[in-house]
Amino acid sequence: MGLFDFFKFKKNRYGKLIEYKGSDEKVIIPNSIKEIGRHAFAACYGLKDVTIPDSVTRIEEYAFLDCKSLTSVTLPDSVTAIEEGTFHNCRSLENITIPDSVTRIEKYAFLDCESLTSVTLPDSVESLGNNVFENCRFLKNVTISTSITIIRPRIFKECHHLTSIILPDSVTAIEEGAFYNCRSLENIIIPDSVTRIEENAFLGCESLTSVTLPDSVESLGDGVFNNCTSIENITLSKEIISMGDWIFDNCRSLKNITLPNTLKRIGRSAFHGCESLESISIPKSVSIIEYGAFEGCKSLLHIDIPENLINIEDNVFCGTGLKGITIPDSVTSIGSRAFSNCKSLKKAVIPDSVSHIGERAFQGCESFYPNIPKTVNDVGKEAFYGCKSIIHGSDSYPDDYGKYTLEFIIDPQFDFVGFFSEGFADVEKDGYVGFIDKKGNKICDLKYSNSKRFSNGLARVRLHAETPYWSFLKTDGTLLNDKHYKTITSFQNGLAIVEEIIDKDKLNRHIIDTKGNLFKLDENLDPIVISDGLIKAAVKDEPVTVFLDLKGNEVFSFNRPSDDVLWFSEGLFCFKNDKGKYGFHNSDEAEVIPPIYDFSFEFIDGLAKVRLDNGNRSFINKQGELINDKGWNFCGDFHEGLCSVKDGRDHGFIDKNGEFQITIALPGLQDHWFSEGLCALEISEFEGPYGFINRAGVFVVQPQYGLLYNFSEGLGGAYTESGYGFVKNPLLS
Repeated sequence: MGLFDFFKFKKNRYGKLIEYKGSDEKVIIPNSIKEIGRHAFAACYGLKDVTIPDSVTRIEEYAFLDCKSLTSVTLPDSVTAIEEGTFHNCRSLENITIPDSVTRIEKYAFLDCESLTSVTLPDSVESLGNNVFENCRFLKNVTISTSITIIRPRIFKECHHLTSIILPDSVTAIEEGAFYNCRSLENIIIPDSVTRIEENAFLGCESLTSVTLPDSVESLGDGVFNNCTSIENITLSKEIISMGDWIFDNCRSLKNITLPNTLKRIGRSAFHGCESLESISIPKSVSIIEYGAFEGCKSLLHIDIPENLINIEDNVFCGTGLKGITIPDSVTSIGSRAFSNCKSLKKAVIPDSVSHIGERAFQGCESFYPNIPKTVNDVGKEAFYGCKSIIHGSDSYPDDYGKYTLEFIIDPQFDFVGFFSEGFADVEKDGYVGFIDKKGNKICDLKYSNSKRFSNGLARVRLHAETPYWSFLKTDGTLLNDKHYKTITSFQNGLAIVEEIIDKDKLNRHIIDTKGNLFKLDENLDPIVISDGLIKAAVKDEPVTVFLDLKGNEVFSFNRPSDDVLWFSEGLFCFKNDKGKYGFHNSDEAEVIPPIYDFSFEFIDGLAKVRLDNGNRSFINKQGELINDKGWNFCGDFHEGLCSVKDGRDHGFIDKNGEFQITIALPGLQDHWFSEGLCALEISEFEGPYGFINRAGVFVVQPQYGLLYNFSEGLGGAYTESGYGFVKNPLLS
């Protein structure tokens, strides 16, 4: 070594090389050097080869950091350790000879040595630090010392060309991310000495096809085999108690796995995306199956749920190929999306132990005809969206499901439609309203701002959106007269009550007939309503209510203000007492039903709807007997002998005895009714899709429409992407 070369090596008096100041490609370190200090050769970008003499006993941290051209290093027998980051980012390093004197290799020692292809660790090496060979992308072969007891975190992370590795019997643990994303790793033999494998240990080892875990393995961390997309078979240890989260997530080639009888928990998304998994036997020991455990296992056709399970968590079987499932009596809750999009699921036996079904639990189960026990008192939003039917207590698949398809008689073209009445229906387009006949012909221009259906040959129309004026439209499309009314009622028994505008400060309230003629009425009477063939009127300036016949003759008179005598129906008058309670009396003011209700409606077909003290609604007969003492949170009206009701647990349709004829697992059921033998019903409240059920509760028209209206005069409104039109009642075909 020349004098000039000597000055390239800056050392201290103890023989420690502090810094190499040269730029040579090949360097021979002088024998006077005993230690190579931290960063001594850092960023020597041109250095290709270095000879380290036997005088060197220690190489400190990051000594050769970023020596990007360094291709080969031979360490002398005098070195006992490779310290942290010693050869970090030596991207051209192809060969390293590690002598038997080395007992430990610290973390990051060979991090980012991309060109390193082979490493032999002598048996003297007892310890390997974290990330030692991380991102050594072309490393193909590694011989591990038989003295190694722990494979530290991320030690071979991103070693993309590593194809196989044999772990010695000395290894007891494979720690977090040890073989993370070793894409070419095809085989690994895990010895009987291993007791634990930590999270993400083999994540992304997409060439790994088979793994056998010895019985010595007691725990598996989260994501151990996550995204091992080629793995087909796994044999698990018989001693595993808990299976971590995401452990086999996206192992899409996995076909078979046997779970040990010691297993108690299957972690979150444990088999998520294992689309080739055809069957799996869950041992009875399992009491917890976490969120999304089998989500996306589309080839999984059958599974037995263990009897110790209490909750079926969210998304557990979402998107599987299950055709049928029996839920054990131990289960009390079915989570959100638990069986969502199980398109082949036809039957699920849900026990009486279940009280909760979460949001979208069976959403998109197109073939599913659920059997929902009455013990279920909490059903989440869209729980059965897209299912065949939503009927409680049925365990057969109805032949009538989807029996009919709807035929458009009037094509979708409108922004909104009403119901047909007396041969005409109101329709809306671009904010304006008019009427069409049953062939879709307009009887007038769409020019009104509001309308009500035809009754007694006349329909109510609001003339302009900016004014409160109403008039009556005739079936030929012309107005009844040129008068403007502030308020009008529909015609009943050939008469209607109107408020005629005399001038801007004066209104004249009176009755007209269908020709627009004034009905003769005492000038001291103020008409209020026409119902059941009688005209209810208030005596002006007196607390007296009278009922007149259709000729204007007084029939009944009561010394009560009109607000306290509500209406006459089926021979009885509804009245309100001074405490605000409602009851019924006859024409002689004899009490028939005592005033004990918070509100009451008129009698229809022998029943009147009342509001109870508990806030619920029920019905009474003319003897004042309730058909249900408790009532329901909501009651509709009776149509064709059925009435829609909903309660905390029961939803559906009752008969006039208060007995459920159709019970529906639909928490948002509101005022639906039967008309012409069918009822338009949505799977999810106000969100659709809509279909038609028959009186057996079967969707004879499959739910697939954005909106459907009940049939009237054989036609009903239907909504598609093109707008609203009218379809024909299939029962009348």
